[in-house]
Amino acid sequence: YRSKNILVSEPSLTDLEEKYLLQAYRSTFISGGAGKFKRRLETEFARMCGCRFGVATANGTVAINLALCAAGLKEGDEVIVPSFTYVASVAAIVTAGGVPVMVDCDETV
Repeated sequence: YRSKNILVSEPSLTDLEEKYLLQAYRSTFISGGAGKFKRRLETEFARMCGCRFGVATANGTVAINLALCAAGLKEGDEVIVPSFTYVASVAAIVTAGGVPVMVDCDETV
């Protein structure tokens, strides 16, 4: 028996990604909000989604937190999450002031 790694996704890295990486690296705008690549991502992603604005975040936890705040989550509001979840979803709820409520859809549990 030989185990096989199962990748969540296989990266697609071409010469274009290398070109953009080197441009960002050489410009010194590789973090924070000052770089042209971040603005371009936000603009093009918003356009692709049919929205007026897009907001790039550092990670998914921050994105979930912002979405909860934008949705009007108030201190103490309960947010239903599946019992089989990633810690980031629960952390974002708590950070936004909500109370995670774990649920399971399996009636035998």
